[in-house]
Order: sequence, then structure tokens, then C-alpha cells
Amino acid sequence: MPQACYQVGLDSPVAEVKLRDDQYTLEHMRAFGMYNYLHLDSWYQDNVYYVDQLGRVMNLSVTLDTALKKPREVFRLPTDLIACDNRLCASLHFTSSTWVTLSDGTGRLYLIHTGKRDDSSYEKWEILFSEEFET
Repeated sequence: MPQACYQVGLDSPVAEVKLRDDQYTLEHMRAFGMYNYLHLDSWYQDNVYYVDQLGRVMNLSVTLDTALKKPREVFRLPTDLIACDNRLCASLHFTSSTWVTLSDGTGRLYLIHTGKRDDSSYEKWEILFSEEFET
């Protein structure tokens, strides 16, 4: 069975991390080159998320296995990702149907209450815990 392929225009590009000249080791290639910027919500499998260059967490929702809805902002990071020279890829992990952990790639980890993330609800995501780690 062929895999579905979708195209959608983005207002702002994905927050892609580029390797610097001193980062071309095998470990760097594994960490950066094999990274998927789309994060599947395992609780609501019609939804995927990505972080764009403006620091927004964007949601893409598949409807009826035939189309993608326009990306919508569900959360905005309080820090400027572009200003950090040594950043890594931002990552999301959906820990439950109402919680997500988010690493912004600059050393800050967030625990965020999302509320229900299904198509019919658009609750505001709220940071309940944030910690900065030394990089």
C-alpha cells in the first residue's frame, strides 16, 4: 500500500539546526542529520507538531486521510531560538493526552499542560514548570 504524501505551505520555516564547520563528526551527523522535525502526538495520531524559526509550536492535523489543515500556532516559546549559536534541535514528547515536555534546544526544558489536543478543542498551552540546564 503506498504511503500518503502531503504538501503544505508554511508561514515560517521549520527551526532547522545547521551544522557549524567544527561539527562534522559522525556523532554530529547522527544527532543532526537523522533528526525528524515532525513530532507525532501518540495520543491523537492525526496530529503532528513542529517548531518554526519564530519559536512557535505549530500543529498540523490530517483530516479524513486526504488533506492537511493549515498549520496553526498552539504555543510560543518565551525565548528567541535564533539568538542562540549553540542550539540543538527542539524536541517534543507527548507524555499524556494533556501534557507535553518540550526542550527548546538551548538548554531549557518545559513541562506544559496542553488540555485536550484533539481537533475539536483549542485550549491554551500553559507552562507549569521550566528549568534551565547548563550546556
